[in-house]
Amino acid sequence: MRPTALLRRAWKRLRPDRIDVELDVVEQLILGHLLRFETGLQQDLRDTVLISRRTANEMQVRLSLIRLESLRLIEREPDDPEQIDGAVRPGAGGRRYRITRDGKRLRRVIPLEPGASIQTHV
Repeated sequence: MRPTALLRRAWKRLRPDRIDVELDVVEQLILGHLLRFETGLQQDLRDTVLISRRTANEMQVRLSLIRLESLRLIEREPDDPEQIDGAVRPGAGGRRYRITRDGKRLRRVIPLEPGASIQTHV
């Protein structure tokens, strides 16, 4: 690898691109859960949101997961090949999500109990 490519990669690691994002309460709850536990089943994330936010519904959770994934704040963990080839299939808990490095950068702005949307950059 060329020295300039190594320097560019090191610079990106030390000074990542700025993230400008607006997060609603459901997205903040999902990120908060993943910040605490690093990973979570779709069902666990849904339950966390529905317990904390009585006005939320399952569709909002699904849409928030899609949006957070498109922003690269979370990502789906790959399915375990042993489960796919064997008798055990993923299904009861749904897909497993984990927080990305960019998502971890939001740790300092996500409140423990969000009450409103936030617009931030990190």
